[in-house]
Amino acid sequence: MHQLSRPLTSASQPRLVIFDCDGVLVDSEPVGNRILTEHLCRAGIQMTEAQVQRVFRGCSAAMCIDKIGQWLTSPDQAAQFWQAMQAETLLALQGVKPVEGVALVLELMRRQDQAFCVASAGDFTKMHTTLGATGVLENFKPRLFSATDVKRSKPAPDLFLKAAQTMGFAPAQCVVIEDSLLGVQAAVAAGMQVFWYVAQRDMSAAELAQLENFDASLVTEFSRMADLVTLLGLTEGEGN
Repeated sequence: MHQLSRPLTSASQPRLVIFDCDGVLVDSEPVGNRILTEHLCRAGIQMTEAQVQRVFRGCSAAMCIDKIGQWLTSPDQAAQFWQAMQAETLLALQGVKPVEGVALVLELMRRQDQAFCVASAGDFTKMHTTLGATGVLENFKPRLFSATDVKRSKPAPDLFLKAAQTMGFAPAQCVVIEDSLLGVQAAVAAGMQVFWYVAQRDMSAAELAQLENFDASLVTEFSRMADLVTLLGLTEGEGN
C-alpha cells in the first residue's frame, strides 16, 4: 500500500525529525537477520530468517539476549551467544548500503535547516559502523541516541522522549520515521506523529488501531523513502 494520507502542512511542520536507524537509514536488517538465524541454528534453535525478523525486529540488544536466554541453558550463555554473533555482524555490516532515497532526504533537510537526529534500539558501536559505512554518519554527529541510554527500550517511549528533550523540542513538535512495530508503538506512546516506512510490514495502522490506548491518527504509512520529501514538506532544489 502506498499512502501519503497526511503530509504535513506549513502550520504543522516538524521542528525535529527523529529517524530510526536499521531498516530506515541503513539496509542492515537482511545482514543481521541472516547472521542471527545462522547462529541460532548452530545453537539448536531452528528458525527461518522470516521468523527471526518477526521476533527480533526493533528489539534492543538487551531484549534480544533476554529472548535468546529463554531458549538456552543460562543468561550467561545467551550473553556469550550475542557477543559472538554481534562481532560477526559488525564485520559484515561494514559493507552495508543506505536505504534508497535517504541521501536525498538528508541533503534537503541540511539545506533547509531542518533539525534531525537518530534514535535507535541498537548500540552506539553498531550505529557508528552502519552509518559510517553508508557515509551518512557525519549528518548525525553528535545527534545519536541509543536504547542503551534509557531504562526501557521500544515500545516504551523513553528513547524518543530523551532524544526530543536533549534536542530541545516538545513531543508534539517531533515526527518519527520508523519501520518496526515496536518503534511505531514507542513513537505514539511518546505523543509524536509517525511516518511508518512499510517496505516490510509487521502490521498495518488499521490493525494497530485495535490495540488499547493506540492513537492511529498519529500514523501515516509510506512505502518509498523519497516520499519523505513530500511528507516533511521539503522543497527540492531550494537551499540557503
